[in-house]
Amino acid sequence: MPDTTGALWFVLSLAIFVPVQRWLHRTLQRLLIVATGSRRAAILLYSLLFLPFVLLHEASHRLMAALVRVPPPDVLDPSGGDAGRDPASRLR
Repeated sequence: MPDTTGALWFVLSLAIFVPVQRWLHRTLQRLLIVATGSRRAAILLYSLLFLPFVLLHEASHRLMAALVRVPPPDVLDPSGGDAGRDPASRLR
């Protein structure tokens, strides 16, 4: 019989963390709306509050790509610089 302990912990964690995360985000949004008196200002503050963490998260993707020697795509070029080429050719 396969060991399902890991899967059980994963499902249990999701069942706990997802509702808590939703409650925290909703509460923070309501607090910002009350504090600013404006939905537009609250959205701006909410976005600015999480921007450093989003940048840190994206930087971790770049770091891992560098560690495993996978060239990251050029985010400023919509075609990714791969127009007319096999996508797997970047990995060679």
